[in-house]
Amino acid sequence: MTLRLQFRLVLLCCVLAGVGVALAAAQEPTPGWNTPWRNTDGSLKLALELGGGYNATVGGIRASQQSGWNVRLGGGYRVNRRYAALLEYNYDRFGIPQAVVATYPVVLQQSIPANAGSVHLWSFTLEPTVQYFSTEHYGGYFIGGGGFYRKVVEFSFSCPVGENCGLTPSDTTNLFSNNAGGVNIGTGLAWRVWDTSNTKFFFEVRYVWVDNTPSPHNSVFPSANERTSYVPVTAGLRW
Repeated sequence: MTLRLQFRLVLLCCVLAGVGVALAAAQEPTPGWNTPWRNTDGSLKLALELGGGYNATVGGIRASQQSGWNVRLGGGYRVNRRYAALLEYNYDRFGIPQAVVATYPVVLQQSIPANAGSVHLWSFTLEPTVQYFSTEHYGGYFIGGGGFYRKVVEFSFSCPVGENCGLTPSDTTNLFSNNAGGVNIGTGLAWRVWDTSNTKFFFEVRYVWVDNTPSPHNSVFPSANERTSYVPVTAGLRW
């Protein structure tokens, strides 16, 4: 099975999960103590999350991309205590090994090698979630989805101390971007902060795969075109 076919199958599963959430909403019983803000089981309809954590790069991309960190914001609709759908914004930052930075072509055909490099990856994704067990104080859930990912590789340059290299402000940074679709899947645990609160602390692990493909704009640094895979480990708060 090719990677592209795997991507389409995972995306199809995400769509079916979203349809399942919608059907669950349609089948919700007539409100008991239901309000504009709460479902019949007492859960809040508005779902929010805020978190951050560590990214572990996996797969072939590890040769040109180091581990890093992430920040996540999300919001969406909770059908009931078990089903929800979130729209997430994720910002992921990675380093580039110094050995790779040193091989980057010199700027303006001068002997000015890059002295630093980084990878920024941001995304907007739709994430259906299903809670598979729950107690009064904690629970576990599956989450998975997909959407749009933008990958930006950046190299920076500077003159050695005491030298005039003739660099202008526009010469001090080179950027390479690549837009692609991607998918993710994972699981997490959530703990209620205190008995009477809707706030929960969560800890979550996912696998992310982004279908980056060759771009004519990235011929100078081919690694910017490589498919990206990583495992974000994220902690934060959910409401």
